[in-house]
Amino acid sequence: MADPFSIAATATGLAVTIVKVSKDVEHFMRQVREARREMDAVCRELGSLRSALEMLAGDMDAPGVAVPQTLEDILSNCEEVLGQLESCLKKYNSERLNTRVKYVWSGKETVAGYRAALAAHKGALDLAIDVMTLSVLCSSPDRTSTKSANRHSP
Repeated sequence: MADPFSIAATATGLAVTIVKVSKDVEHFMRQVREARREMDAVCRELGSLRSALEMLAGDMDAPGVAVPQTLEDILSNCEEVLGQLESCLKKYNSERLNTRVKYVWSGKETVAGYRAALAAHKGALDLAIDVMTLSVLCSSPDRTSTKSANRHSP
């Protein structure tokens, strides 16, 4: 089972990375005007993913939290996608017209793939958060004492 403190640290680190990548996306939108629609969608996914990561980090200190085994893999894959997105932005963020034309021809599809990957990671994190919330609720002493009190009442 994964260590809750390392998961919290990784999630917090990824949230910080997302802030940096979001700034890069905004800069890219200003430089490559043809990319505004796609980059706006990427910005929304990044914000949503950052919120999920911050929630995940905050939930790690709950007593009785059961960390899903797949969570480390989800965070690792998320980190990889963020790195690939950064590389993609650097590749297409050039003053040269040739590079901008390449973005219009092939970069849009690539960025759409990254946006979809970010959305998938956000969905996976949401599921993991739900599983952890249920584990905390099921192991809560208040919940178990309420169940036993209800069984003994007339």
